Amino acid sequence: MSGKDFKPILVVIACLLTITSGGAARAGSPAPEASFDLDGSHYDVIDGTLFQGRSGGPQQAVQQVYDPDFYSKNYAQHGSQIVRLGSGGETYPVIENLNEGFENVTSIAGLIGLERGWTEFTLLSPAARSPGEYTALRQRILQGRSQFLDNRVEPSNERAHSGTTSLRTYSVAARSGMPVTKASLSSSLFHFKKGEHFWYSAWYFLERGRPWSLVDLESTFLDQGGGMRLMLTDDLRPYFQLKWPSRPEYHPAASDRSVLRSGVWTHIKIHLLLSESADGAAQLWIDNQLIIDAKGQTLPFGKIVYDSLEVGNTSNPPQVESVLFIDDIKASHQEVN
Repeated sequence: MSGKDFKPILVVIACLLTITSGGAARAGSPAPEASFDLDGSHYDVIDGTLFQGRSGGPQQAVQQVYDPDFYSKNYAQHGSQIVRLGSGGETYPVIENLNEGFENVTSIAGLIGLERGWTEFTLLSPAARSPGEYTALRQRILQGRSQFLDNRVEPSNERAHSGTTSLRTYSVAARSGMPVTKASLSSSLFHFKKGEHFWYSAWYFLERGRPWSLVDLESTFLDQGGGMRLMLTDDLRPYFQLKWPSRPEYHPAASDRSVLRSGVWTHIKIHLLLSESADGAAQLWIDNQLIIDAKGQTLPFGKIVYDSLEVGNTSNPPQVESVLFIDDIKASHQEVN
C-alpha cells in the first residue's frame, strides 16, 4: 500500500451520503465554490454544504463541510496585523514568519504556546486510536500527568543539523485495522490564502522507516482538514498531493531519482502559489536541486484559509516503525532558505 492510497477528505462518499442535511433536494443552485466528480457522481460545495448532483438540476444535500462564516468568526484586522480570535474574545497574532531550531527547550510542553507558536501535537497510535483518546493524552502530557505511551514527539539532543537540539518524532507501526499512525507537531496560527505564496524550508534526518507524509499545510475549517501535503512513495521519492477528493498530484520527472535519503541530513524546500485553479504552482527542492516545478490546483477552493502547518510523521503506514528528526524549520510568505 502506498501513500497515495490513503483516502483523504470526503473520498468515502458512501459514508457521507448517510449524513444528510435534512435530506432536502434543491434546484437552481448558485454557482458552486468547488466542484468535483467521484465514482460516477458529481458534487458541488455551495455555502459550505456538499451537494450531490449538477448545478441547475436537483441536488441532494450530503454534509456541511465548513462554516461559510468561518472567517468573520475567527479572524479580525488590527491595523496591519491579522489576528486569530479566541473563544473568550482574546486575540492572537497570526504567524508571519516561523524560524524554529528547537534550541533551549527540553520537553514537548516547552514547545507548545504563543512564545514559540506551536499549538498542539498529535499521537495517533494503537495506544490512542481516536481523536478523543489522543487529545486526552496530549492534555495529560502537557499537565505532567502522563508520559508518552508509544508514539513520541519531543526535542532531542541525539542529533541536530545545527546547534544541539532537533525535533524527534517516533511512530510505531499501525496494526489491528488502523490505516496510519501519526507523531507530529503543528501550529494553527498561520494565515495563507488564495493568491499568496507559502515558503517552507527544513532539514530532515530519516533514521528508520518510511513515513508517507512529512509536512501538511491544511485548513482546520474544513471537515477532516484539507490541503497540500508533501508525501513519499514507498521508495522515498517525494511528491505533492492536494488532500481533496480530486487529489491532484505533482511528481518529479520520471528520470529524476531524488529521494529522502536515510541516515543523512537532507534539506527540503517548498514553494506553493495558492489557487483553486490551474494557475497555482508547486515547487520542491531537495538539497538545492529543483525536482518538482508544476502548475495546478493547490487550494481546495478559493475561500479557504490554510491555517495549520503540521510537521513530523504526519502519516505513517502500517507495519512500519519510523524515526524522523527535523531541524531548522522556516515558514513564511517570503522566500526562505
